[in-house]
Amino acid sequence: MAEPSPLVETPDLRLLLTTVATEAEAQQLAQAAVEAGLAACVSITPIQSCYRWQGAIALDTEQQLSFKTTADRLESLQQWLQAQHPYDLPECLVLTPIASSAAYGDWLRSSLS
Repeated sequence: MAEPSPLVETPDLRLLLTTVATEAEAQQLAQAAVEAGLAACVSITPIQSCYRWQGAIALDTEQQLSFKTTADRLESLQQWLQAQHPYDLPECLVLTPIASSAAYGDWLRSSLS
């Protein structure tokens, strides 16, 4: 078994989160973002969301997408997602990972270069 890759700080990596209603929409957005070179990887996770929308409380099953990208691709990814997203008001939350394994960070950056 290979030695584990050490954790290193990753100020240049970003994780953009959004949700869509269906698995098909999630798969389409994920594949298109990777093909366009805007994300190295997109994870899709089924979730339950409870939220207020147009004065009512909604409880829905959604698909959460986690786009793994870099700081220099983030604005392009956000603009692309806004144009492609099926919701009137898409969630767009951006997180900066504190650290990642060195090997994973290297792979992510090289996937987008």
